[in-house]
Amino acid sequence: MINIDGSDDPTYRYKMPRLEARIEGRGNGIRTNVVNMKEIAEALARSPAHATKYLGIEMGAQSKWNDELDKATVQGAHTAAELQRLVLGFARDFVLCPLCSNPETVFKLRKDTLRTKCAACGGTDDIAAQGHRLTSQIANQLEKSKKDKKSKKDKKDKKDKKEKKDKKDKKSKKDKKSKKGKAEEADDEPAGDDSGDGSSDEESDNEGDESPEAAAAMPEGAAAAAAASAAGAEAMPSAADLADALEIAEEEEVVEGQEAAATAADVVEDDLSAVLTAAEALSEGLGKSVSNPSAVVALLRAAQTRAMLRVGHRLAIFYLACMRGPLSLSASESAEHRRAMLAVLDDAGERHTLALQSRLCRAVEYDLGVEHPEGARVSPVVLRRLFDGHVLDKEGIEAWAATEDSSSSAAVRTACAPLLRWLKEAEVEGPEEE
Repeated sequence: MINIDGSDDPTYRYKMPRLEARIEGRGNGIRTNVVNMKEIAEALARSPAHATKYLGIEMGAQSKWNDELDKATVQGAHTAAELQRLVLGFARDFVLCPLCSNPETVFKLRKDTLRTKCAACGGTDDIAAQGHRLTSQIANQLEKSKKDKKSKKDKKDKKDKKEKKDKKDKKSKKDKKSKKGKAEEADDEPAGDDSGDGSSDEESDNEGDESPEAAAAMPEGAAAAAAASAAGAEAMPSAADLADALEIAEEEEVVEGQEAAATAADVVEDDLSAVLTAAEALSEGLGKSVSNPSAVVALLRAAQTRAMLRVGHRLAIFYLACMRGPLSLSASESAEHRRAMLAVLDDAGERHTLALQSRLCRAVEYDLGVEHPEGARVSPVVLRRLFDGHVLDKEGIEAWAATEDSSSSAAVRTACAPLLRWLKEAEVEGPEEE
């Protein structure tokens, strides 16, 4: 072993094997094989290809490093001493730190300039042999290696981003599909799971329509209903008449409404919290404008789906978002609100009409009987205006009236009794057509 810096200092701790050379071939094919070039390069912490190339450049001969055979050859016949001197020159030019002469260095490339960074002193400086042919070759290799690493990293990052995006999209689609499936499944559940919110009437009506007896009796029943509608239209009280009649006992009804609110507030529907949450989300999405029915329907569908509610809750959500409390009277006769609610009915389809209307009535009851009990007296006016606007019909109002439970408002039910009685006696299916 000899010192890497070429000195004879016995205390110098950086050593490398002494070069061993063997002459091979003859004539023009004669060459020198550096037997232990791999071990020498490892001691210098450099590539054996670079060390072999340095020997060839300095000798003015062709040189080659074979990775598969770990073999370094230099064209021509050369002595071991001659090649050893060149290896020490390679160490001086490309290995030893220019600042502290320590061989613990690595190559760095900065603005096309080959430099070494020393692990011992921490210094960074240009290599000693800046004009050497090997310098440019090493710099080019480092640049290429740097670009390859960056390219691989970019490809890996791009692949990782794509995988994350695909995974996120897949999860999002799965969640949407799951929520949609649950919402549709909830709407198709039997009436017994609906806690008396109007769906039971819808299911029973559908079942009745499928029977042969009902099909046979339908024309006669429809004719009778039409005749009753024409006969009872003149007797139907107007919204103004109802409002005037209700003002007579205003103080008594307000007291009754407050007492009923205390009872109704204790027990409410299981889905009320979700409906109110959806209503709040819809209100934030719409702002103060309901002039675009398509936008209302889209936002309403999104709010209903996110809250895991049924299609039949949509009108109730809309009412609690845009018409509750002091707005109930003015909004119930607003053309914009009417168009929006009719668009909701059309979008949901006829099979959900009964559930939508009965839950809308329950929303009015909750709003004017529980949240704003002082408004119980105007609840029939609101329902009548919705009836006149074709948002509600007889079946929807009666379905709500038939589902009275502990969460209902006695004040609202009492105030709406004249309207309910008239609907029952008149046997009308819808508001009077002008």
